[in-house]
Amino acid sequence: MLSLFKILLLILVLVAVGIFLMSCGSGGNAQVRVINAIDSATSLSLDIYVNGNKVFPAVTTGEVYPSPATPAAYLSVPSGHDTIQAYDTGTQTDGIFGTNGDTMTINGSTDYTLLLAGPNPSSPSVYLFTDSDTIPTSGNMNVRVINGSSISSAGGGIGYSIYTTGQTPPAAQTVAFGQASTGSPDGYVSIPFESGQTYFLEVFLKGNATPQFTHSFTPGGSSTAGQVTTFVIIDSNGQLDRNPIYMVDLN
Repeated sequence: MLSLFKILLLILVLVAVGIFLMSCGSGGNAQVRVINAIDSATSLSLDIYVNGNKVFPAVTTGEVYPSPATPAAYLSVPSGHDTIQAYDTGTQTDGIFGTNGDTMTINGSTDYTLLLAGPNPSSPSVYLFTDSDTIPTSGNMNVRVINGSSISSAGGGIGYSIYTTGQTPPAAQTVAFGQASTGSPDGYVSIPFESGQTYFLEVFLKGNATPQFTHSFTPGGSSTAGQVTTFVIIDSNGQLDRNPIYMVDLN
């Protein structure tokens, strides 16, 4: 009988340890950058908290924090089931994400982009994307387009095409609001790379054949492979912003 009791006790201990480890994600800290893409009639400056601690201070509308750099810059955040909340800078009342904030599962030893998007004050939300620092295959570059434009949701999202000078733009690929372009689990799409070549990102509202804007960029990289790039499409004063956020995840 005593042996059975010991076995049951051991099982309970193992279950408790398993639950604890699951609550800690994959252990250790994650690396996170945040983007304030909340659409507001006026510029919005937010202090962003993780588990009750201010981590990203005074992040204004359209800003990436830490500022984009090469290589990409991040801040360390504990892994696990993290609660994200944001307040007007200098305050800690009337949380942007409701009374309890938004909860995200964040794994250790992983890079993330945390996107705050949606109309203010009605329904902004938090969206989490896993970033990549994997070198593209030879002759290619990796590009990801994240749709942070809440006004695009009414029509089903945005469409985008990427092409080079003299090339016929390919058919637009659709990206729903709060989602990333498909092509891999983290949203990066492999595109042929030519060193020194100018590329164009053309963005549409879904169902509209007229581009909302065309953004040119000249990606860096090596002689064999291009950089890893993330574009984030955002709103400004109730309209699609013609200046996407441009981040080099790996050069």
